[in-house]
This record gives sequence, C-alpha cells and structure tokens, in this order.
Amino acid sequence: MKLADVNLDRCETVDHGYNATICLVEDDDQRFIVKEYDNTATLKKETAVLNHLTSKSDTLAVITPSVLDQDLATNTVLLSHIPGSPPATPYGDDTWRQYAQGKKAISKTTFEAYGDIDKTVNVVERYDSAQAYYDDEMHKFIEAIEENQTVNHELLTAIKDAWTTTKQFLQYDKGPVLIQGDPSLDNYLYQDNTLQGIVDFEHSRAGNILEDIYQTRDEFQARLDNLDMFTTILLDETPQQKHKELARTYYFIAQVRMLYLVPRMSWEEHVDQATRKKNIVNKAKREITMTLSHLNNIL
Repeated sequence: MKLADVNLDRCETVDHGYNATICLVEDDDQRFIVKEYDNTATLKKETAVLNHLTSKSDTLAVITPSVLDQDLATNTVLLSHIPGSPPATPYGDDTWRQYAQGKKAISKTTFEAYGDIDKTVNVVERYDSAQAYYDDEMHKFIEAIEENQTVNHELLTAIKDAWTTTKQFLQYDKGPVLIQGDPSLDNYLYQDNTLQGIVDFEHSRAGNILEDIYQTRDEFQARLDNLDMFTTILLDETPQQKHKELARTYYFIAQVRMLYLVPRMSWEEHVDQATRKKNIVNKAKREITMTLSHLNNIL
C-alpha cells in the first residue's frame, strides 16, 4: 500500500495532538494509519526509530507500527495499523506490568551518550550523563519560564534551588538507552487485557529507563505505587528509597517542562486555547509545589 492509493476521503481523524494529526483509513477490509506531522524533522526521526524497531522485531518482543510509505513534501507517513485501544482506568497490575515490559523491550537499544536522536538513530549534541543533559534542559525551561513570567518569583526561586539538589538522584537510573520519550498509556494498545503494540515515537531519545515512566503529567501516584515492580523489571534492582526520590525528580522535571511548553501549544480551533493553557499551568504549579514540599523534607 502506498499513500497515493489511499482514499483520504475515508480518513477518520482519531487524534490531533501537539505535533501531528493521526487518521484511520479502512480500505478493502484493511486498516492503515495516516500521520501528518508539523515538520519534516519529526517525521524523519519517528520513521527512523520505527524502522529500527521493526528490524529488531525478532528479538523485540513487542509490536510497533511498520512504515509503509512517506511523503516529505506533505510531512505525511503511512503506517500499519495495530489493533487495540489504550487500557481503561483504573489500570490493573497486569496493565502496568505489560507496560513496563514494553518499555524494557524498547530500551534494549543502547547508546554511548545521552541526548536527542536524529534520522539515523544516532545521538546528536551528546551528553556524558543524564545530569549534564538535564542541566541544559532545565536551564532552558527556567529561562523561558522567567521570561514569560509564567510563575511568581518565589516559586521560580524554589524551582531553581530544588534542581541544584534533586538532580543528584539521576545517578540511580540506568542508561543511556532508547526511550519513547512519552510515558502516556494512550500510546499502549491493549486488546482483551493484553498489550498488542506501542505507538508514537516522536519524542524518542537516548535517556534513562525510569525516566520513561515518571516524566508524566498523569497517574503519578499510581506509577509511584508500582515503583517496586518498575524498579525490579527495568533496573533489575531491589527497590530502595533512592528510587522513589528519583521518580519524584522526574515528575518534577515533567511539570517544569509543561510550564515551558504551554506558550508553544495549540489545539483544534474549537478549543478555548487560553482557558486550556491556564488550566495546564495551574495544574503544573500545584504539582510542583507538592513535589517541592516532599523533596524539601528529605533533602
């Protein structure tokens, strides 16, 4: 199947996210996914990662979409369809266990340095450690937050102070390995309570293993409740208090990143942009305040 053969009039939009529009096409009892990106660089990176993972399918033990065709002129790619849907809440133990096993399968690809990856699945702007990588990232986040006056001076100072101490916990994770870069369970497709496949690799990079679990906007407490399982499966270590603080550090980074991203976000025309952005900022500020309170008690 090629993009030229696809009847886009029968393309049903199933997701319009931050970076791409995703449509489901049914053709002669077959299903395909058409994904249109905001930019060519993101398309090239995701298709490269998918092709890499597909080439490892014999040993990967998890299914990812196959790239069937692409058009760089329109930033569009045709992908194979994976049956299933994101798991229903509340998530059970089996859901989280299979989620962890999917993350572990992806992380079998290792790197010599941390950082973003390019269309050849090689690391660009290489960092020797996760701490060095996130020092640069957090500096960028904080600088933009300060410039946009997203939070008040008191909270901004607390964020800066907390980062100087919490980044020490990054040493307790394992990497650099291939991570999906998006921990959402929306990207994990289940059928009959069994994981069928994983989608959405736009944000893939060379990072740490637990990073890909705890840099989340949602379900943090549920993920924290399953920390022992994640630590055992992904790190092959006995869970310790340091792993809990590591998880909280990643969650802290995720909320600060959201404050950085909000001015750059947009959604469909019918969405009240200002209200949605305000709600995201307020939630991130609440979660940061809560996390800071906990971290201050243990540092």
